[in-house]
Amino acid sequence: MAEWRGEVYRLHFSREDDDVQFTPDNQRLPVLRISLGGHPDVGYYCKFRGDPEEVVKLLHVMHEAAKEMLPVGRYEDMRHG
Repeated sequence: MAEWRGEVYRLHFSREDDDVQFTPDNQRLPVLRISLGGHPDVGYYCKFRGDPEEVVKLLHVMHEAAKEMLPVGRYEDMRHG
């Protein structure tokens, strides 16, 4: 279990097989993929593909952007209904 700012979380990290995407001219590009989720009562997970150091960098960038964008509604709402 990990503790941040007085709160305790159950965290699980797992690495999946690395992944690539192809450009229109058929070049292979390694890509990062990250899936996060969970619930405070059962814990949280982070599954990722790609270089762990690059994953950490991407998570940092996304965290900083999310703090500014999400509270003011700067996202595409894909919910149905």
